[in-house]
Amino acid sequence: MYLLLYVDDIIIAEDDYEKVRVNIVRTEDEIKLSQSTYLKKLLKRFGMEECRPVKTPMVLKPNLHEDAEITDTSRPYRELVGCLMYVMLTTRPDLSVAVNYFSRHQNRQTEKL
Repeated sequence: MYLLLYVDDIIIAEDDYEKVRVNIVRTEDEIKLSQSTYLKKLLKRFGMEECRPVKTPMVLKPNLHEDAEITDTSRPYRELVGCLMYVMLTTRPDLSVAVNYFSRHQNRQTEKL
């Protein structure tokens, strides 16, 4: 895969279309970047196919305590945060607050997280 960046221009080149993960749609007025296929695969991978969309990607004032007992280590929490970080950096900067917050709690995974 080749990724060429120059100021505000991006070129992504790859022989295998499945590896690119970013859909680019160009119209006369704009260019839209989307990762809907990748995000659908993530939902399936982490067992969240039935979740519903919300305007805010996290609870506005989460009630998490620093001293909470670690109750669940079976879920791939760090892996999920890493996948969301990739999405945040490429096409969804609106997720940055939520990803930043939950990445700070990677060592204290509880049922609430």
